[in-house]
Order: sequence, then C-alpha cells, then structure tokens
Amino acid sequence: MKKSLLLAGFMLLGLCASAHTSEVINLAAPGISEENKLPENASELIVNYELNFDADAVTVQFFNDGELEKEVALEDDNLLRGEHSVTLDISDLQPNVEYTFSILVHNDAVETPKHVGPVYAFWSPYGIAIDNNPESPYFGRILVTESQASVYGKAAYWTSDAGEGVGPAVYAFDKNMNRIANAEGKYGFNGGVEFSAYSYVDVTGGAGGVFGPKNIKIAPDGRIFLGNFDVKNAPMYVINPEDLNDWTPFFVGQQTHTGVGAGNNWGLFNANDEWVAGHSAAFDLYGEGENLKMVNLSSCLGQVYSSGQYWTYEYPIGTAQTWDAAADFMDEVMPISMRYTQSGQTLGVAYDAEGNIWYNQYRGSPSESQPSLVHCTKNADDEWVEDYKYFEAMDRGGIAFNLDYSIFAVPRASSHLSFNEVSKDASGSPVLTQICEFNGSGLINAFNAIAFDSEGDCYAVDNSMEVFIKIAMPQDEKNFKTDAVPFMIPVETGVNSVNANKVIAGVQYINAAGQVSNVPFEGLNIVVTKYQDGTQNVVKVVK
Repeated sequence: MKKSLLLAGFMLLGLCASAHTSEVINLAAPGISEENKLPENASELIVNYELNFDADAVTVQFFNDGELEKEVALEDDNLLRGEHSVTLDISDLQPNVEYTFSILVHNDAVETPKHVGPVYAFWSPYGIAIDNNPESPYFGRILVTESQASVYGKAAYWTSDAGEGVGPAVYAFDKNMNRIANAEGKYGFNGGVEFSAYSYVDVTGGAGGVFGPKNIKIAPDGRIFLGNFDVKNAPMYVINPEDLNDWTPFFVGQQTHTGVGAGNNWGLFNANDEWVAGHSAAFDLYGEGENLKMVNLSSCLGQVYSSGQYWTYEYPIGTAQTWDAAADFMDEVMPISMRYTQSGQTLGVAYDAEGNIWYNQYRGSPSESQPSLVHCTKNADDEWVEDYKYFEAMDRGGIAFNLDYSIFAVPRASSHLSFNEVSKDASGSPVLTQICEFNGSGLINAFNAIAFDSEGDCYAVDNSMEVFIKIAMPQDEKNFKTDAVPFMIPVETGVNSVNANKVIAGVQYINAAGQVSNVPFEGLNIVVTKYQDGTQNVVKVVK
C-alpha cells in the first residue's frame, strides 16, 4: 500500500514539472568580420548576449575542430536576466586556427515553485493572458490589465497617465517579460476608451471610482476578449491582436439600469428590449471555432460591494465579433448565478477540461452561503448542478488550468498558491489533490489572476502588493547551448607578425577622448599591447 502511494506521489510530482530554461538571445560578437576574422593579433573577444531569465551558470566555451579547448565561467551580474557584454582574454588561442565559441547556460533543478524574472509594480492589476498558440505571430506575448492606474493621478506608478503609461488599460510584454511600447512610445493600450470616475447615484446613491479593464482572455483564433468593470463603457471588448489599440465592443445594445431582477441594476439590452449582459466581473473561454463558448459572470452594479445581482450565463459565441442575442435562461449557470458573490472585484471563473465551470471568490471566513470555491457540472438534462464546495479561506479570485488541464492553480491562505491535480470520486464529483505549492511571502500576497505559458510556468498578478510576477514550476536540471560562432585570429604581415610569439606584458585601452583604462571603453578603443621585450603593438577595436 505504501509503495503504491509513493509511486502515485512521484507521478503527481511529474505533473508539476515544466520546461523552464534560461536561454541566450541576441548573441553577437561585434569584433568578428563577415569573413569570421578578428582584428590582426587580437588578444580579446567581445561577446554580447541577452538572457531571457536569470541563470544559475553561464559558460563561454571555445572549440578547435569540435574539441573543447577552453572555457570561461561568467559570474555575478552576468548571470542575470537582461543584456550583457563581456570581454574575454583569448591571448592563449593560436593564430590562423579556425575556432568556434558558444555559450552554455545551466539551470539547477527546481524542487518547488519559485519566483524568477523581474517584478513589475502595478497599482491595481486584475487580469492576465498569454498567447500560447505557436502559430501566432504574437506567440508568447503577455497581456496584463491595469484597472485603476490613474486613480487620483498617482504618478508614482509607471502605468499612470502621469508616468510612463496611459492609465487603466492593457499592458503588453514579450515572452521574456520585456515591456512593449505603444505607438507613442509610452506603455499601455486603452482603445481610446476613457476610464474615469463615475457616479452610482441612480443605483445606490453613492459614488464610484475608476475601475475599468478586468479579466482578459485569448481565444484559439487569436481574438482577445477584455472584460470591463466600468459601467460607463461597454461590458466587454474584442481587441485586434495586430493593433492592441483597436477595441470593438463585444456585447452590444442599449445600456440601462432598469428592468433587471429586483431593483434598479445596470444592464445591456438589445433592440427587442431583451437583457444581453451586465458588466464583466469574471469570464472564461472554452472550445474553438464555431464551438467556442464563453461563461460571463455579470455584475449589474460594477465594483459596488453588494450581495447578489450577479448574473452568470454561458454564451455560444462561436466566431462572432459582436453579440446582441438575449441571454437564454437555459444557459444560466444557476448554481452561481445570483448567489454567493459579495464583491465582483475579487472573484474568478474557469472552465475545466470537460467544459464544466469552477467559481471562486475572496472569502476570509467562507460559509455555506459564501463558499470560497464551487464547481458546477452540466448534467444529462442540460442543467447546471453544483457538485463541489470549499470552505477554507481563499485570498483573491484567481484560478486557472494549465494548457493540458493537468494542473489547477488555486489560491489558498495569504501568499500561497496551490497547484492541484483534479480527479473524480465515485459519484463523479471533483477531488483536488495538491501536487506542489508556491510560497510568495514577502513578494506577493494575493492572486487576482493566474495564467500559464506554453512551457508550463505560471504568471500571477496581485492588487494587494501591486505586482506582476512569473513563477517557475518544478523541473529537472536543464542546459541550453547556443549555436557555434566561428572566428579566427589572423597574424599581421610584416614586422608585427613577430608579435604572435612574444610574451605580453600588459594591455591598455585608449578611447577617443584620450582616456586610458585596463578594460575596454564603449565604442572605439585604441588597444596598445606591450611585450616583455619592450616592443608594442597598436590596433583599433570597437566594443
């Protein structure tokens, strides 16, 4: 029995492994000519490279006819994510010999999920999506929503319109978590939509704040869906992946605050005066093409804290670019529609592998009437039934599956993100078995949204500690090696050819301003090599 349990444990750990590896990009050696030659009698090689994430070891290896002849281990800052330039001594290599060099990057085994890469500060991040389609021209692009960036003109935040950003908007990053600028050279894409303070006086008698973009998802065909929580504007937009500032309202109709349920509530009505949708507190996508479905949990009061008044419907949207059909009561997800939710800000919904629905919300003290996690299944009669409830504390409302649905990420107590396998018991109800857990204490407190990339690593945003981070999943020891770069050290003709066999006493670098250094300057260098016999050699090198 114990042996079986142990084997099962190893199998679960295997599910939590990912292919995360720090890789070298933009490798270049600026001193090597098109003929693969360095300057005559060169004693140094400049190597420029960029790491997409921190590495545990980086080594430059030199080969002669395929045999390793020399290697140089880089240290300290040269192992960190970002651009690097190193100058390597090659005075011990032979002239007129065809060498190659390559860079070997090593990543240690990861036993438990750990934070890697940069930490970006956001005032109020609530959504995250990653383009995981390898056929997409935007493969690997990461989109993060900033919901309240310009509240009271907080210029201290780079996303503020008083800083480097445009305020509440969608912010784009490449697969290496580098920021992507908009056409104006700033950051953020808002589609020309104005997110500003608005009043709930017609609904509650109270005032609302700035709260715009919330959840964001990418359909298999590349359409980007953005849920909006600002009752002044459309409940949801479709964003053109080729132009992130091209936004089109998805749910269309006449916006009003009358005629929905009990009391006066915001809603969108079509030309037949039929209710279409409320503003999106949470949504998810399932399927593709004509079979694409969307579950949308509508808030009819925007960000106002209120019990009830959250309608949840499933929409068979297919390939539609806009939607004005009435919400069909047969598609209402009854177990969570108009129940449980207290605040539309901190909750989430996620489809599982079978197209059934998980729902979670931020509850410090969950109860039967306010559970923190719920699962709903569609039965043989096409009715939604509830078959799972969870009553432990859950911090914020981010839940997500990885790409093959083998791992389900669920927030637990403060700073803890649980990665689970989902199975079924004898009655068909889901069973969660924790595989591993991330402890983000001191870095991240809550998990407003979670997303996985194509390599199985996880990304999260938190409006509590105001961060966007990447979490590397457990993995085996990994190595990455670049392609080989050929080069040769030619020998000067005439008198200087003798220098090839001389013993070097020292090397100095002189820049265009006449400054002298023992290490190269950026740009043009006059390299003065002094030999023990009192002679010297002078060459020009550009770093």
